[in-house]
Amino acid sequence: MTTNHAGPAESQSKASRTEEWLTRREVAARLKKTSRTIDSYIRRGLLPAIKIGRSILLRWSDVEKHLIKRFRIIPKPSACSNESAHSTIQGAPQSYSPQVPEIRIPQNLAKQI
Repeated sequence: MTTNHAGPAESQSKASRTEEWLTRREVAARLKKTSRTIDSYIRRGLLPAIKIGRSILLRWSDVEKHLIKRFRIIPKPSACSNESAHSTIQGAPQSYSPQVPEIRIPQNLAKQI
């Protein structure tokens, strides 16, 4: 009697074949977007989808890849102050300080205030 155990490479290939396929509504619900937004992403080629009959299906891993590629990932807020939180953002200078333009009020208007 021989037992056929799947090796790691074979299990990974099986996992990719049985990956979760979702409808547009399911993707929209997970992302808290409308189905029309998902349709727009598909039409613009941002999300690869397949059409089987009248159903359009998307692979969740493709949706995740799209999100990582197209959008910034905001780090979770920590218990530290806002100033030190800026240094945790990748690519931001350590001494990050947003530049706020100075507003000058003309003297004739300043007297009215």
